[in-house]
Amino acid sequence: MTLITNTMANASLPYHFLLDYVDAGRLGRMTDHEKKELVSKIFLSGQTEDSWNALLELFSLWPDNQVKKQAFELAENQLTDWEEDERHINSSWMRIIHNNELSSVALLARRISINRREESGNSELSVIASSPNRYRQEYYLYRGYQGAC
Repeated sequence: MTLITNTMANASLPYHFLLDYVDAGRLGRMTDHEKKELVSKIFLSGQTEDSWNALLELFSLWPDNQVKKQAFELAENQLTDWEEDERHINSSWMRIIHNNELSSVALLARRISINRREESGNSELSVIASSPNRYRQEYYLYRGYQGAC
């Protein structure tokens, strides 16, 4: 896994899937409009687990602003054709929760798997269950079996 400095957030975060679409040295310097174009490029690559993960990485590094909102709406429209199982995210992915709420990137998911880790599993479940449903989306909470909680 490659570490790329996210100059926008002044943090070093691991990115892997985005590197199939953009050079590591350029990733932190992309403009909002270039990132929006990258969303379209990712969708053109097909409906795969790697493209899904690249979208998650891209939206997680992108600070909230108007262009990101437009790109997010584009992504939501493109994702309507995807199976719900393909739009999966794991609660152990550190970028799913921000300031004790689901992050905006989590709103693209249709299924969130909860890993019961002693140090944080209960708090993750609590944040996910109590987060406001601002975008009228359903969240399926799985605990290792097929069935919504």
